[in-house]
This record gives sequence, C-alpha cells and structure tokens, in this order.
Amino acid sequence: EPVLVEVDSYDELIPSLLEGEGDVLVASMTVTPDRKRRVAFTTPVAVVTEQVVTRQDDDLSGPEGLAGRTIAVRESSSYWNTVQDLKEKHPGLTVKAVSEELDTEQILYRVAQGELDLTLADSNLVQAVSAYTPGLKAAFEVGGPRPWAWAVRPGAHELRKALDEFL
Repeated sequence: EPVLVEVDSYDELIPSLLEGEGDVLVASMTVTPDRKRRVAFTTPVAVVTEQVVTRQDDDLSGPEGLAGRTIAVRESSSYWNTVQDLKEKHPGLTVKAVSEELDTEQILYRVAQGELDLTLADSNLVQAVSAYTPGLKAAFEVGGPRPWAWAVRPGAHELRKALDEFL
C-alpha cells in the first residue's frame, strides 16, 4: 500500500528522500545533471521543453525582448539554472527568486494576474494550466527536450528496476 509523505516545500523533496522519509518521488522531476548526482531516476514519464511564460497581451516573442524584464522562479527548481544562463546571455534580464512554498502552477497564476512579469515552466504544465487560467502565453521555448522522471535513493536498485518495469 502506498503511503503519501508530504513535505512543506519543493526544495525539501530530495533531502527528505535521501533521509529515508520516503522511497520514491512521484513528482515528475526534470532530470538535471545536479539531480542525477544526488538521486537515481526511473525511465522518463514524459519529455518536455521549458518555455518562457508571460501574459496573453504581452508582445514578447523571443529572447531579444528580455532586456528590462524580470523572470521569477524557485531557486530549487530545474528552471533556476536555465534562467541563470538566460541572464548571462541577456544581461538586461533580472532573475527573481520566489518562495519555495509556491509551486509552478501558483507562479503561473501570478504571471496571468500581472503580479509577476515572467516565469519559466515546462511545456506540458503551461498547456494544462492555460486551459483553466486565462491570460497566459508561452512566449518562446528555451533549450531542447528534457526528460521528466520519478526519483529514488541511489542504492535502491530493485525499486528502480520495478518502477521502470511498471512505467
């Protein structure tokens, strides 16, 4: 029987797993090099692209329009490294760290409401949230396809194998 273990914020997921507070993160995490050094990932459950997201009435359509803009993401998210790279390539871009207690859906809602200027989110999440949150627009994609997967502790070989077979 699965037992749900909740954490207060997204940045607690991997540390909690590594401390043995759960066996698998069914959080559809983006597989990043840093995360791969810390946990083992299952076979991907999805492949997504990251998108810069703004309001529907915004004319932003590419990275050349990022000067003077502010993009908001959680520091613990896979988006953090991407926005740091964007800032390096487009020095006029400001990066704002938002509360770790906000999930990406809440950040997208705040962009739609005009509380935040821009954010970065995975394409499938942008599509899903846009269906019930009017006013959002994916301005452009950043980078190529990235896998989403579940995560287990590095030594959990049998569990990982069983999850891979299930998936």
